[in-house]
Amino acid sequence: MSEEQQKMSFLNKLDYLLNKHNKTKKELCDATGISRSTVDNWYARKQEEIKRSQLVAIADFFHVSLYYLCVDDWFEEKQDPNASPFNDLLDSGDVLAFHLDGIKDASDFTDDEIKEIRNFIEFVKSKKQ
Repeated sequence: MSEEQQKMSFLNKLDYLLNKHNKTKKELCDATGISRSTVDNWYARKQEEIKRSQLVAIADFFHVSLYYLCVDDWFEEKQDPNASPFNDLLDSGDVLAFHLDGIKDASDFTDDEIKEIRNFIEFVKSKKQ
């Protein structure tokens, strides 16, 4: 295992991503809506239990997967932007899960099927309001 691929905690990965993307904690906070005092507290307390909505915001900011942020020995940081064409419909912390036989991932859907699923998600969300 290479030095880069040793187990990395969430905070180690956050430091790595900030450095790699030449971003400051302030820029992260401004872009994600997470307060600077919250981020500072994570480091001061070596906090590893981060709110799901904050993890989602950080993953979106750096374009990495939640698995990468949350699993210490998960090293793949790239998130396939085509993996879920439904992310923009989900509020932070929402979960969308469904299973269709023979469908491996969202790339197996046609454009019309994606539109139909998106419409259904909007319909279900509107019923909650």
